[in-house]
Amino acid sequence: MCKGVVKNYDKNYTLITINECEDVNKIHFSKRTQFYKNGKIKNISNNTNKGFDGVLKRFYENGKIKRDEVYKNGVKIFGIYYSSIGLDTVLQPFKIATEYPGGNAKFKTFYKF
Repeated sequence: MCKGVVKNYDKNYTLITINECEDVNKIHFSKRTQFYKNGKIKNISNNTNKGFDGVLKRFYENGKIKRDEVYKNGVKIFGIYYSSIGLDTVLQPFKIATEYPGGNAKFKTFYKF
């Protein structure tokens, strides 16, 4: 059960994350904000127990927008990506998503959330 705000700090007492969460009818909702060491926002995401849900914003360390995406139940619906100087750009994938043998349904029977 989760309801409230949790702030996490590093060993130098620098704010690194703020998690706001609430559980409603067995669905977990949270808004997470992460920060760079300079205090600027690194990313803001909305999540449920199904993954990202809503707007996901990522920022460069200089404060300029990096990615602006919209998700529904963990699936990306739309996204715009920006270069470090603020121009629209094409996303270059930085990792390949792994897949559990038998798919997500099989994984969920193996790992209880």
